[in-house]
Amino acid sequence: MTLPEVDEVRVTTMVDNTFDALLVSALVTVQSGNASSTLLFDTGASPDGLAVNAERLGIDVGGLQGVVLSHGHFDHAGGFDGLARLRGRSGLPLTVHPAVWTRRRLELPPGRVWRCPPCYGVPWNAKGSR
Repeated sequence: MTLPEVDEVRVTTMVDNTFDALLVSALVTVQSGNASSTLLFDTGASPDGLAVNAERLGIDVGGLQGVVLSHGHFDHAGGFDGLARLRGRSGLPLTVHPAVWTRRRLELPPGRVWRCPPCYGVPWNAKGSR
């Protein structure tokens, strides 16, 4: 695949991993001439971290053209609630790897099992039901 040449790529860290290596979200804007495209890569774990940081940074998430989830762990999809609060629950394309819906579990001693929901936090439709 050949990628087109662009003038600028800006990556804004929306949720960082200073305290927890799992809490990452990045806003990626690609500028080519007068045209730009902005995608959100992951949303972090907390329902409000992404939204609060967007407000503090003065970022208008209404211009987002889509969200990309790197994989299906809850810590990458937990910020959808806050994002929906800022821009509404519909009209935003979501790109995910097919394995994002895989059911996962964590086995703890002595034989305890914690079943992880697939992609916790992703709103499946505009009404918020799954």
